[in-house]
Amino acid sequence: MKLQINPRAIRLRHARHYIAVARHAEQQYLAGGDNIAEGLVLFNRERANLDAARRWLQSLASDAETDELLIADADATAHIGDLRNEKPLERIPQLEIALSSAKHIGRRDAVGRILSNLGLAYFDLGEMHRAIECFQQSLDLLRELGDRQGEGSVLGNLGLTYFVLGDAHRAIECHQQHLGVAQELGDRRSEGSALSNLGIVYRVLGDVRRAIECHQQHLGVAQEIGDRRGEGNALSNLGNAYYILGDLHTAIECYQRHLSVAQELGDRRGEGNALGNLGNAYADLGEMRRAITFYQQHLIVAQEIGDRRGEGNALGNLGTAYFDLGDAPRAITFSQQYLTIAREMRDRMGEEIALSNLGNAFYALGDAHTAIECYQQRLSIAREIGDRRGEAMGSWDFGRVLASRGRIAEALPLLDMCVTFEHEIGHPNAEADAATVAYVRQRGTWPQQAPSSPFPTDLLGAIL
Repeated sequence: MKLQINPRAIRLRHARHYIAVARHAEQQYLAGGDNIAEGLVLFNRERANLDAARRWLQSLASDAETDELLIADADATAHIGDLRNEKPLERIPQLEIALSSAKHIGRRDAVGRILSNLGLAYFDLGEMHRAIECFQQSLDLLRELGDRQGEGSVLGNLGLTYFVLGDAHRAIECHQQHLGVAQELGDRRSEGSALSNLGIVYRVLGDVRRAIECHQQHLGVAQEIGDRRGEGNALSNLGNAYYILGDLHTAIECYQRHLSVAQELGDRRGEGNALGNLGNAYADLGEMRRAITFYQQHLIVAQEIGDRRGEGNALGNLGTAYFDLGDAPRAITFSQQYLTIAREMRDRMGEEIALSNLGNAFYALGDAHTAIECYQQRLSIAREIGDRRGEAMGSWDFGRVLASRGRIAEALPLLDMCVTFEHEIGHPNAEADAATVAYVRQRGTWPQQAPSSPFPTDLLGAIL
């Protein structure tokens, strides 16, 4: 009797096996500690087989069996797939097909999860409004289903997105709700994520000490549960906070530790952010050529992985560096490229910083009229989105130009605002800048040796 071979059954068994392998790799990765590397090695080794199984499943006509496997594949790669798979060509098509499968067989729980992951993929591509649409649909569905853990996760994602769009107060509301859900459930990883995101928003609003408290708590949680990626993010954000306070050596230590973690995990986005942040810190130490090397490395990484936000940050930082080297025309070229990307992505904070850098460069070339226009636009955006640090910087630069042109009465309130903010956050330049403002008030002119900005390099390396 001739043996009957069923090719479909063989291929389905193949798909189930490699989805199970991916699930095991994901579990290892999430277990933390030494398991992270083991999970990544396993995923990398079997990825070609998993991709082949997925392509075959996607080629079939939709039925309950293949739909369940496509959903299982999306769930099994929720974290490592986000880290390893290219967003436009791999991750988004995978999730969109899985979403269709979940809807086809009425798996509403899976629809909620996949919508959240799809929102994250769009977020990474800078498509913020599509991300919010996915997150909001997911949040509504998960609340309806009573999935508190899923609800908390999506609230965190919504908060991040509102933050990037410049709505800091709405972001805090989302993150505080997320923290409450995580603590209620005893979900330590989620608690750490919420603390991290709250710290980022507090930093931008000017409450740097409170930001440091949040990031230190996050670092403790991440180390306690062996979450290496979370540990890297906490180190990056701590570095950013110490950077703003002017403690550059502590900031560099944090950034170098983050870079090591990112390279260990193969986290290219994290690697790029760490490189950009190291560039910022060395720029403030006056080592501009070393800073440019870091910025160029960041630009290469961002372009390789399609990270438009990272690409914009690197271009903006290169513009700042060349400005500090006295090359204003080159600074304008890089800053204009950054402004284009920021506006394309509706990144209000990025737009604000690009305008500041353009204003500085145009003023250096003697074009005070264009510089003032840039500063006014920057200051308007900072006030609109509640960015107190940006408002302080914009006020200083605008006030400096006005004072230099003899418009002292208009300049002084702007300069005073910046010094008040510096005293509030304990910035090391506060007393020196207060002395500059006193000189302007007494002499009616801008001192030749005063700094152009109390924050010499805008922080662009790792916003999130």
